[in-house]
Amino acid sequence: TGGIRKKTKYNMFKRLAQVTRCRVRIVGSWIMQTKVRKFSVVGLTVWAGMRLTTSAVHAKTTERTAAGSNLPFITLYQYETCPFCCRMRTFLDYYGIQYRKVEVNPIFKREIKFSTYKKLPITIAGDNIQMNDSSLMISVLRTAMLYDGDVGKALEMYPEMTTIDDKGKPVTERVNKHSVMYGNTDDLKCRREEREWRQWVDDKLVHKLAPNIYKTPRQSLQAFRYITEISNFSTFERYMAKYVGAVMMYFIAKKVRVRYEIQIDVRQAMYDDVDQWMKAIGKKRKFLGGDQPNLADLAVYSVLRATEGLDTFNDVMSNTDALPWYRNVQDHVTHHRGALSTSS
Repeated sequence: TGGIRKKTKYNMFKRLAQVTRCRVRIVGSWIMQTKVRKFSVVGLTVWAGMRLTTSAVHAKTTERTAAGSNLPFITLYQYETCPFCCRMRTFLDYYGIQYRKVEVNPIFKREIKFSTYKKLPITIAGDNIQMNDSSLMISVLRTAMLYDGDVGKALEMYPEMTTIDDKGKPVTERVNKHSVMYGNTDDLKCRREEREWRQWVDDKLVHKLAPNIYKTPRQSLQAFRYITEISNFSTFERYMAKYVGAVMMYFIAKKVRVRYEIQIDVRQAMYDDVDQWMKAIGKKRKFLGGDQPNLADLAVYSVLRATEGLDTFNDVMSNTDALPWYRNVQDHVTHHRGALSTSS
């Protein structure tokens, strides 16, 4: 009987794949032609958009204020479950920075019609300073905290540079986005370690998410379950989003694995990365940053936090030693403990 049920589920998924094969082929082809660095971002953004909360159709705006920051008020345009948006919220919460969340409708994106840049997160500092890359945003805001909260001045420390990608198209980025301009020569080893591990998260760890979240048809459906539980889509839209989205991301995740040459056992690849991270912290430190999480701690935490509620999170915590560290970071973020040490 169990074998029949498994075969039935497999056949159902196979039929769904056949129905949506055109969409899968089009989306997969487009993503494969996109710059490699953006590949996982696109796939995870699709997942995040489909897993929105009740504001999926009508954007919900919430506000949270906290003491301990000299920065201007921040507006964060986000998807609730996007790991890159999660990274921004983790940083803002940890340092007690005042901000407002604006949930973006993943279909119409009316909330960000002011921006030519359509990926999330997007932040607006004060009235008009827009930043688009989560790693850059964090570096700029952390730097601004050391310079009397002047975000504009901090942003100027990250000049734009235009290069040509492998398709012959110009790509403009800001340099040194993983570096904080501390303005002193103290603790150079610690600063370098923080920078290198932040870059490791973007270059390596984050690419393991999609192949793990959508590892099997069942886990792919699990990642889209929220759309049927808390979304304001119609019943038809919710179930179409769940099943079509799950099928698409299941196949896209396979292409992510091939693109980044991740081993076939993607869960073990995730374990290996987390073990590598825990080894870097070592037995004598509570965090990579010592007694307090640094930006690398927050970056790794955000990636794992994005998998909470899924099999991936449970498996990683059961097969690595990361849970005590994870809960310690969670405690510091929840209680905004970075607000007490913004000068360090």
